[in-house]
Amino acid sequence: MVHWQFNAEQVRHDIESALTDRERSISVQGKISAQAWPRPGVYIEKVFISEANSPDRFASLADIELGFDWWALLLNGEKVVTHLAARDIEANLHRNDTGRLNIADLLQTASQSDVKIDLDDVELRDMTLHISDANQPYRLRLEQTRFSLNGLHQQAQLNVEAIVHEGERALSLQLRGPVVVEGEQLTTSGMTLLLNGEAAGLRGLHFEASGAARFNVASSRLEAQMLHVDLRATEPLINFTADIPSLTSMAQRLEAPRMMVEGQLNLPGSRYAFDGEIQAVSVGSDDGRARRIEGRLEWRFGQHRLNAAIDTPLHFNAIDDIHLAPLRLSTRLNSPHLPRREMRSALIGEMRVDLKNHLLSGTFDGTLDGEKLRIQGKQQGFSEPKHNLSLSLARLDLNRYLPRAQAQQAKALLDSKQKLGLDWLGPLAVEGDFEIGELSAGRFAMHNVGFHLSAKPDRLALEGLKADIYEGQLSGSFQMENPEQPIIRIDQRLSRMNLHPLLKDVFDFGRLEGFGDGRVQIRAQGRSFDELRKTLNGSLALSLNKGALTGIDLVAALRNLPAELESWSLRPMTPDGSKKTEFQRLNASFRFDNGIARNQDLRLNSSLLNLSGSGKFDLVDNIIDYALEASVNPTAIASVKTLSVPLKITGAIATPTYALDFNRLVKEKKTETEKQEALKEQLTQPLRALGR
Repeated sequence: MVHWQFNAEQVRHDIESALTDRERSISVQGKISAQAWPRPGVYIEKVFISEANSPDRFASLADIELGFDWWALLLNGEKVVTHLAARDIEANLHRNDTGRLNIADLLQTASQSDVKIDLDDVELRDMTLHISDANQPYRLRLEQTRFSLNGLHQQAQLNVEAIVHEGERALSLQLRGPVVVEGEQLTTSGMTLLLNGEAAGLRGLHFEASGAARFNVASSRLEAQMLHVDLRATEPLINFTADIPSLTSMAQRLEAPRMMVEGQLNLPGSRYAFDGEIQAVSVGSDDGRARRIEGRLEWRFGQHRLNAAIDTPLHFNAIDDIHLAPLRLSTRLNSPHLPRREMRSALIGEMRVDLKNHLLSGTFDGTLDGEKLRIQGKQQGFSEPKHNLSLSLARLDLNRYLPRAQAQQAKALLDSKQKLGLDWLGPLAVEGDFEIGELSAGRFAMHNVGFHLSAKPDRLALEGLKADIYEGQLSGSFQMENPEQPIIRIDQRLSRMNLHPLLKDVFDFGRLEGFGDGRVQIRAQGRSFDELRKTLNGSLALSLNKGALTGIDLVAALRNLPAELESWSLRPMTPDGSKKTEFQRLNASFRFDNGIARNQDLRLNSSLLNLSGSGKFDLVDNIIDYALEASVNPTAIASVKTLSVPLKITGAIATPTYALDFNRLVKEKKTETEKQEALKEQLTQPLRALGR
């Protein structure tokens, strides 16, 4: 025994032949010395170990200290190693394509050996460990690793500390807890794994997993119970927990009957939260599946909240090909911009997720508040997502969501002081084509609506806007930008539309009838519809055919005019909805200046009368001040060419009053008698001809 202990060459020989039955070679290139305290043992320098069945290096150790059992040496000369310590270690840990670790053979009991291994404590310091897997692309490097396992003859205490490197990212690792070693089997009643640092694009990462487990080193089989996982990060702000009652991992496959998960993700301007259950999970080296994911997702962006109930199986072939189908979604959208009720949808479809390239894509069919809906879309990115959508909706009735006063009539919107802006978009960036079979607000309605939407936090644009509107067609664009003080630009063409129901539904103004064309080019700026009215600038051109001015029959009024001259001050003519002044053509153009529309070129032609007019429509104060000049159509009554009657339209835009412009008729007359005589002279004779 003493000869073996202190014969360095004999020790060298025994060590270098210790793993020959494992097809490994050991080379001791440093000195070997004996030690007697605190335990008998051997100190060895510069040891190199090969891989099994290969000359490739498995590990190098700057020095090793082996400690022997005193009593075994003294009583029967047995060399039983109970203590192992090593320093400055570099080793390779590899799992092959069958799932076997390259250290499995080292844990097997030697068939023939003069040295017995019955370790009670192990301590490895300053270790660098290179970890790889034949079935995975990652390469890990553990540096500054410290490994200690004390009290193996009973229940040992495991403590591992290391810095984990993957590329340029680094994590600090701690693994601690009680462990019982029985041959190749490791059992723990409460192990805790801690990771801190940066990984997978997460900064300020804290990962903690704890639970009971059994691990067979030779087969790499892991059985775990009552696992609890906690993951947090500061950038982006993430909180995630998972409870896993049981888990098994073997032969490159991890399986769990169910997992309960809960998590939150906070991004600038938005927040995601999920809680639910994942059933029958099976994950392999290059594929995975879950029989069912059932849970609730909440997405908050700006002042809005989208809640979704999710029910779907999951399958993936790789990290860039995750498939959820059939995916069932039931959603609710709440927003202060929808004060009367929330939007609800029920959808079924499929979604594909590419985590490698941060890409989502999906197709869904279903309903939005009972109306048929189809959505196809893609999302690029998670922290700053960009969406590309194609949406088709049978009908969208905004009256379901707008305040009751606004749902009564679209005109109320023009008086609303409710704040406008693009804050409702939150962080959204959306591009896509939208189709809506019918769109209505108040009494206003459009059909077969189509447009290309471009939405960003500071800009909203509807290009290529087309719709069937009041028996005609609409085409053009709409833009809204600058969320601090929104600017709205509208450029629209209207063709062959029925003007009377349009004006009635939008402005509650029913004094004009006709079919025709129009062009609107306006710009406004403000935080509410009320402010927009006051900053309205631009132009409006209108051309109508075969229409009528309702509320007054100018021909009848002019015929009866002499009988009404009881005093020099004439009474206004009361509008009568049953009366009309029909015309063959009407043309007019308006210029808007801060909410006031001015017109100088109104022309109306009918079979008996011609009208010309000018004046203003004040949208700020909701009043009209307009002058008309009525004259006989000389082609209809050649004998009356000099009749010209000035009219005045004043009052509220929705309920105007008509009157003769008395001042223009009797200008330069001073007394009441002169004025009445002049009036009779100008009107009586021509009107007789008109009444024939």
